[in-house]
Amino acid sequence: MRNVLIRNVLIRIVPPLTVAGITMVVAHGPAYAGFYDGNKLYEECSRKVETAKVFCMGYITGVADTLEDTQCFTKGIDARQVHDVVKQYLESHPEERHHRASSIVASAVQKAFCKR
Repeated sequence: MRNVLIRNVLIRIVPPLTVAGITMVVAHGPAYAGFYDGNKLYEECSRKVETAKVFCMGYITGVADTLEDTQCFTKGIDARQVHDVVKQYLESHPEERHHRASSIVASAVQKAFCKR
């Protein structure tokens, strides 16, 4: 009886969840690692739309957070400062924008904040 109940619940829940998951992937675009390049990040960071600004800040902050163990950040450096450094780097180095966005963020952060 319990197995039948679980089966019935799964039959009703799994298909809509599957459709929702597929819809999210298709609507968001490809989920391939490294396919978000500097050109796309620069485009988003240059837009005046609030959602683009939030995405840009979130992306840069997320990548920068993965660098926390590199001793690049000292007390007092905040997310806005890191965002400004990366945005300036993107503007100043158009020849590098075809590289992965995460690599560009890491490079900009290391050049600006890491102790040599």
